Amino acid sequence: MHALNLTRDPATFVSMQHELSVRNISDLNPDALESLLWLSHPPGPGRIAMARDWARRNGVPEPPPLR
Repeated sequence: MHALNLTRDPATFVSMQHELSVRNISDLNPDALESLLWLSHPPGPGRIAMARDWARRNGVPEPPPLR
């Protein structure tokens, strides 16, 4: 959220989160227990959804769908 508030650039944020998830071969849909025990931040798809929501709330163009 801090990065979005600072840069006001959700398209770059979404692109970066997608690249990090793909390159790191992240678990894109961890179960609730795994999230509770091991994750201190939301997984990539959750961050991307947050950025899209932030764009809508702040009157900034919403990032296009990922390919």
